[in-house]
Amino acid sequence: MLHLHHLANSRSFRILWLLEELGADYKLTCYERNKAYRAPDSLKQVHPIGNAPILEADDRVLIESGFIIEYLIKHYDKEKQFKPDDNNEAAWEAYTFWLHFAEASLMPLLVMRLVFTKVVSQSPMLIKPISKKIQGQIEKT
Repeated sequence: MLHLHHLANSRSFRILWLLEELGADYKLTCYERNKAYRAPDSLKQVHPIGNAPILEADDRVLIESGFIIEYLIKHYDKEKQFKPDDNNEAAWEAYTFWLHFAEASLMPLLVMRLVFTKVVSQSPMLIKPISKKIQGQIEKT
């Protein structure tokens, strides 16, 4: 059985979503972020890196959302509904592009936005207007 270690507000939402779409039988363990908005130390008991998502599958512990997605599609997408046939070059290129775009180009921007939102919300009252201005200028670019 698959066992997903899911962290709130993390990339593990993708894995949770994919497991549901695949109709896979899985166990779910949810973790909350600590006050510093980091993963709890208890995740390190599952894998030394301690980040989510972590998927236990076939007596293995898998990390990295892109790898887990590929693993699940390869082993659990029996109807081939999520990955195009390798013989369809255009469909394969589009699939591969969007998979890597999400990880390499889109995610850093989303993380930066999350960080600046936290900076603004946790700034002292006198600094908050300045941090909001900085956030606004960065989001324009």
